[in-house]
Amino acid sequence: MILEQDIRSAIWELMKTKWPEGKDKKKEYRYYMRDVKEGYVQPCFFILVDLEDESPGSVATVLKRYKVSIQYYEENHMEKHTVKILNGLREMFLYKRALRLHVKDRWLEVRHLSYDYVGSRMDIPEITFELEFFDSYATPQTGSAMEDIHIKETVKASN
Repeated sequence: MILEQDIRSAIWELMKTKWPEGKDKKKEYRYYMRDVKEGYVQPCFFILVDLEDESPGSVATVLKRYKVSIQYYEENHMEKHTVKILNGLREMFLYKRALRLHVKDRWLEVRHLSYDYVGSRMDIPEITFELEFFDSYATPQTGSAMEDIHIKETVKASN
């Protein structure tokens, strides 16, 4: 089963390969989630993952659709650098000429990828996309498996 935190972690790990995380503000980036409202260090990314829809697929599956938003904050808004970041984000999800994201043991299709500028001054670049996939309801069995079965049967003779 794939959860919001699995998607966020997969994106986080992928992004850190291109934009390393760390404390050196000149060379490295920070990554945050929605719960950070103030005090964040720039340059940084906010990774937001929201379950948009969940519908029964079959007896043991569910169709899930997530909306993913990645926002980039920087101290000095330089359009050339911002466009480079946005293009880098788009290219990051390209896998064998298709938009894909590797989460756990699956490749999920990235759909409806777009970018825009948000915020009160419309100066925060944001890339958004959807992930839609079937997932399993089943939870792993934790009990021990049956090893032996002993059957005792008595047969009555009929007259």
